[in-house]
Formats: sequence, C-alpha cells, structure tokens
Amino acid sequence: KRSDYHQHADAEQLYYVLRGQGKMIVDDESYPIREGDVIYLPPGVKHRAVNDSDDWMEHVIVTARLG
Repeated sequence: KRSDYHQHADAEQLYYVLRGQGKMIVDDESYPIREGDVIYLPPGVKHRAVNDSDDWMEHVIVTARLG
C-alpha cells in the first residue's frame, strides 16, 4: 500500500504509473498520481508512493546512480 519515506543522496529516479492511482509524497507535500503519470525525483528529495485506493497500483521505478 505504500513505500518507506526515504531519499537517495546519489541517485535520481523516475516513477511511471502503469495502473491505478494514489499519491506521491515529496518533501512533505502530497500530489495525486494516476495511470500514465511520470514523476521525476532528483537526488536528495524525500519521497514515498502511496496507494490510497482499494485497487492495485502498479508502477515502474527507473533509478540512475550519479557519480
């Protein structure tokens, strides 16, 4: 239903929502997300994906390490 609230000091990430809906918490701000959305997370940003619906939320995470 949700990931840990965390950050990556040496990596950037893309979340691509394949199915469902929910929200992304980024630095204590909440943003609605749904199928087809892409979320870019630069290094050092705290984040958490949350499925706040009764259905599945599927997403792909692409991580690029820096340095």
